[in-house]
Amino acid sequence: MASRKRVRSKGGCGCLTLVLVSLVIFAIAGACSGGGSGPRRQPAQAGQQVAHAQVGPVLPHRRRRRHRRHAHGHRAKPTATRPARTEAAQSGPAATGSTMAALSRLPVKGRAPMTGYDRALFGPAWTDDVDVPFGHNGCDTRNDVLRRDLVDTVIEPGTYGCVVSRGLLDDPYSANAIHFVRGWSTSILVEIDHVVALGDAWQTGAQRWSAGKRADFANDPLELLAVDEHNNEQKGDSDAASWLPPNTAFRCRYVAIQVAVKAKYGLWVTGAEHDAMASVLSHCPRYPLPAEPGGHGTVAVHATAPPPPAPTTSSSTSAPPPGSSSGRVAFVGVEYDPSGDDNYELDSEWIELRNGGSGSVSLAGWRISDASIHTFAFPAGFTLPAGGTVRVHTGSGRDTATDLYWGEGSAVWNNDGDTATLRNGSGATVATCRYGGGGSYASC
Repeated sequence: MASRKRVRSKGGCGCLTLVLVSLVIFAIAGACSGGGSGPRRQPAQAGQQVAHAQVGPVLPHRRRRRHRRHAHGHRAKPTATRPARTEAAQSGPAATGSTMAALSRLPVKGRAPMTGYDRALFGPAWTDDVDVPFGHNGCDTRNDVLRRDLVDTVIEPGTYGCVVSRGLLDDPYSANAIHFVRGWSTSILVEIDHVVALGDAWQTGAQRWSAGKRADFANDPLELLAVDEHNNEQKGDSDAASWLPPNTAFRCRYVAIQVAVKAKYGLWVTGAEHDAMASVLSHCPRYPLPAEPGGHGTVAVHATAPPPPAPTTSSSTSAPPPGSSSGRVAFVGVEYDPSGDDNYELDSEWIELRNGGSGSVSLAGWRISDASIHTFAFPAGFTLPAGGTVRVHTGSGRDTATDLYWGEGSAVWNNDGDTATLRNGSGATVATCRYGGGGSYASC
């Protein structure tokens, strides 16, 4: 009995052991089976997970794109102050002889110190003893420029056509009309501005010039404008990065003059100055460089053999232009886009000139400009006969002896008023026409 009990006890323990081992084996098998059966039971879900994994690499790709934009922006930090280079490209390529093309050829350097600068280093103010247009004509540079830029001028008697006593300035910086009267307390209302300020020139190359070259620079009519006192004082020695005319319609011409002057005299521009100029020119990428003045002005005055005194008054047309002693060219009228007419043909917009003298006048090198940025240059060899008229149309066409074409893609003459200016090859104002708008035609 005892023996059998021990056997049964052993057998019970063995069974219990067997049960426990079986449970462990079953548990292990179940765990292994569960871990390996997931993919087999859900192949579609696994496929979806793989698809997401395949999309997953796009995230690094997006990060790379953001990284590229960041890198581009980092490279573009200097360019961020140079929006004009991009804008100019969007506005169309610059013409070979354009201001934009000339700007691209100017050296870009840092600004030299102002050390040693003095106005006297540029010669006596408004000296006539210079080798530039208007030089050695017996009249000071200030009055040369006043005669060029003012209209309705009155010349001081006994000055051999030199000194302007009265006139009207269409101020380019403010677009205001200023009545000039010569006198101790009134002459200062109209000043002569160095478009490239003398201080700016000193810091961008003029320190190395001879005294003669600095005097020529300070009296070169290419670089001089009659302007109102207030804006000239505000400008000081600023370059284009620090100051631009409040009259935005004049900024393209203002920058064009600066570029032309710096190119002529071998001056450089700073990076900020270049960017400011390019920003302005992005709105007029084909704006031409101003014509180089020639000759000695419209009034030649020589101390050794003074000519008869000039007339004491003049109308809105100047003295006879060089090349003709008997021609007198003036505006006749302007035909412009009437208000509200959206179907107006550009060829129907024109401005007409007439030669009221007894001799023909060569208009080669002459220009017509409006109060904004538009400038028309007469073709080489064009001559206006005595008593003849010519219409300059805004649109495109074939030039003839009586009809010339501007080639503009939009209207030039404003229907709410504008100013037309005719300048000869020396840059002197020959005639002006102001109208107030309304209707579609204005007499000059």
